[in-house]
Amino acid sequence: MLNYVALYVSRLLILRTMYDPGRGSSLEVASTAAIPAWFLPNVFGGAKVNIGILIALTAVIFIHILLNRTTIGFELKSVGLSRPAAHYAGIRERRSVVVSMVVAGCLAGLAGALFYLDVDRRFGLSSGIVEQGFTGIAIALLALSAPLGVIFAAFFYGVIYRGGWLIQTSYREEIIDIIIGFIIYFSALSLFTKQVIANYIRRKTKRDIELQEKVGDV
Repeated sequence: MLNYVALYVSRLLILRTMYDPGRGSSLEVASTAAIPAWFLPNVFGGAKVNIGILIALTAVIFIHILLNRTTIGFELKSVGLSRPAAHYAGIRERRSVVVSMVVAGCLAGLAGALFYLDVDRRFGLSSGIVEQGFTGIAIALLALSAPLGVIFAAFFYGVIYRGGWLIQTSYREEIIDIIIGFIIYFSALSLFTKQVIANYIRRKTKRDIELQEKVGDV
């Protein structure tokens, strides 16, 4: 519910500090603040790419290690799966909630910095919420909230999004968005169905084993 609060606070900061009335947007990012490209354009055939992709991959690996190899990560996942059970196990669930919000906020800030601190990039004064945040939620769901899975889900989304942009000359933009939406939803539905079936098989196997143990005891 704070999305619009953040939106209008950002607009106010841009208007007060770095607004360019001639272009109706923020000033250009200074060359000293822009994210360098290094050798990456040569690797990707002259494409406009910078070390932001390396920073993003580093963040993914860091979050993967944090969630799967540390005590804090275990507590975060425990609270996410069942807050009452985590409290019963002695985990301070309120602290875990705050830590998860801090980590999520840092990742969101990093994503925003990588998106805008680019050469010739400007902040536009939008009256609506930009779609990147909601796209990130869809990608995270498509990756089943697995940090390493986000890499492949983001690449998949990038491919279909870029493909839709390339065929805009032949199809309406709304049709392209509908097609992309169907692809993402059906992909997520297939993963969800697979997980449901796997959980059902696991529970059924557990019940069969318990039944066999009871029969053996008799």
